[in-house]
Amino acid sequence: MSQPETPDAFIEHRLRSAMSNTCSSVYIVSSGSENESKNAITITSFTSVSVSPPLILFCVNKSSRFASLIERSDTFAINFIHNDQIEIAQICSQSDVEEKFRQKGWLYKSGIPYLKDSNHVLFCDKTCIEEQGTHLVVYGSVKEVETENTKDSLLYYKREYAVIPDITTAL
Repeated sequence: MSQPETPDAFIEHRLRSAMSNTCSSVYIVSSGSENESKNAITITSFTSVSVSPPLILFCVNKSSRFASLIERSDTFAINFIHNDQIEIAQICSQSDVEEKFRQKGWLYKSGIPYLKDSNHVLFCDKTCIEEQGTHLVVYGSVKEVETENTKDSLLYYKREYAVIPDITTAL
């Protein structure tokens, strides 16, 4: 394997490698409205910032189509994806917006598209966006939480989707 030529490229290469060995839950962020432009994107870079007040953040590549939509939108939903939703996670990681919303399971709440079958859905108001390197960091205030399922979360590990083994039998 050839090594990157510059020190920064070397660090970036090593960081990508290190991050691929980190297991993350999979989420789909959706925004827009039923009658206007809408989009959804599969992400793993999501976290809660504060429980009181309820604040979250996620990161999205600023060159993505979703980034331009989220900059114009005031609201969005974070869909917590479970292990039976691999197909929609794969589809939402692609750029064909029409194909994303041809899939079953999309509903709208206050105009925001969301996946009804997700484990949880957070409905959020965007509070601010920061540009950091290649990404936008999007902050949101959680206005409502819906819980539909308690299935095992879909994971992303070593650049592949993965499922949680049944740890309850191991205890």
